[in-house]
Amino acid sequence: IISICKNLNKKSYFIIDNWDNLSTKMIFLKKPDFLGVWGEQTAYHAKKIHKFKQHQIFKIGSSRFDLYFKDRNKNLKNYFNFKYILFLGSSGSWDEEGCLDILDRTISRNPKIFKNVKIVYRFHPFRQRKTIVNQNWKNVIIDPKIKENFKKKGTWPELNYYSSLLSNCEFCVGGLTSMLIESTIFYKKYLAISYDDGISL
Repeated sequence: IISICKNLNKKSYFIIDNWDNLSTKMIFLKKPDFLGVWGEQTAYHAKKIHKFKQHQIFKIGSSRFDLYFKDRNKNLKNYFNFKYILFLGSSGSWDEEGCLDILDRTISRNPKIFKNVKIVYRFHPFRQRKTIVNQNWKNVIIDPKIKENFKKKGTWPELNYYSSLLSNCEFCVGGLTSMLIESTIFYKKYLAISYDDGISL
């Protein structure tokens, strides 16, 4: 696209979709004329890493989060009839299942603390490895919506459901994923997991 624009003497404007696109996911072999970024941090990445000039960068926010700010103070329908901890998977191939094994055992061994609390596991829709469900989990259920979505290969889940999922959970646990941002918007505590699992890079 950039090459076509340059050949036609047209300007190009790219919108950066995610918080880490400029820091971990791309190299510009050819640069667009302008970038639309989330905010201060992504503007800094554009300048520091990719050598864009200040006049080429526009801080425009992220439209995909608008819905969350509208929903976060509403009383949203709960799709589950029990209290739950939301476990949010990341796209990387780390051993989430091993972590869930530990959490499942912890809940089973401490009924006075956890009572009827369950873990709702929402693995990343484009995870880099196959998710292996442990049939012996007693306190972990796979989010039904992600199972539904998984059958339709290559599609993103509907965003509206995320609001309810986040709003009604007790707190969140998961990898270093952009869901940290979503959970923070909904005022939820997030326990970020970043230990060496002995398997993944």
